[in-house]
Amino acid sequence: MRLVSISSRVAWGHVGNASLVFPLQRLGCEVVSVDTVLFSNHLGYGSYAGPVVPGAEVTAILAQLERLGVLGEADGLISGFLGEAPTAEAVAGAVARLRQTRPDYPYLLDPVLGDHGRLYVPESLATAVARHLVPLASLMTPNPFELETLTGQPVLGETATLAAAKGLLSATTRAVLVTSAHEEEARVGLLLVTAERCWRLWTPRYRFSITPNGSGDLLAGLWLLESLRQPDLLTAARLAVARLLAVIARTAAEDRRELLLVAAQEDLVRASAASVTVEVA
Repeated sequence: MRLVSISSRVAWGHVGNASLVFPLQRLGCEVVSVDTVLFSNHLGYGSYAGPVVPGAEVTAILAQLERLGVLGEADGLISGFLGEAPTAEAVAGAVARLRQTRPDYPYLLDPVLGDHGRLYVPESLATAVARHLVPLASLMTPNPFELETLTGQPVLGETATLAAAKGLLSATTRAVLVTSAHEEEARVGLLLVTAERCWRLWTPRYRFSITPNGSGDLLAGLWLLESLRQPDLLTAARLAVARLLAVIARTAAEDRRELLLVAAQEDLVRASAASVTVEVA
């Protein structure tokens, strides 16, 4: 199995490619990582150093990987934090070309745009993601704010969230997994939405002094991997969430700010989908 991941790179911490590459490798997947920024650390620290990789450079890297056959031979592609609008256009162009020969080429869009009511990317990038990438996505993993940003629909309450997520489904988009769709005192819920059915996936709420970043990036990579290994999207989502929880539980036990990917690697491998509670939504 080989996946291509187009996302951020930080020297310290675990977000973007620094969050998902090692876990996917540990699960037996080769990962081709294309970095869209080269930051010292993630934005949660309040300051950082390092550049956004220009969209033209990402375009050139993807074009060379296409010439080498690396993209065409991959089992799927995921995009996360993209840095600037031209990079979203570069990803869209690459996926569109790949689908000329493989119409069902799997592409997961993790629309890393913002959270808690605010964008942390330029508005031009959010517009480019909605315009160029949403129509191409096989799977999507927005949080409620990103879902609202992409659809222009308010998502207060489950009924509105389900309606907005269903609005993203198409002949191309098979499913949307809305992260942090429900937040309660002791548990957190995700919503998995397909054309046929919708489910709530419940996970325990873990307590941290400072909540670590990168869990959404990791979940997106895990879901794409598991969805390619077996066809049932609910089972794939449950196993992806269970693997993420294994990492979060180990991180919470030591109350770390960064995901303990190395320390939790055996927990990640042993995780069982049965540990994630499911209800029909």
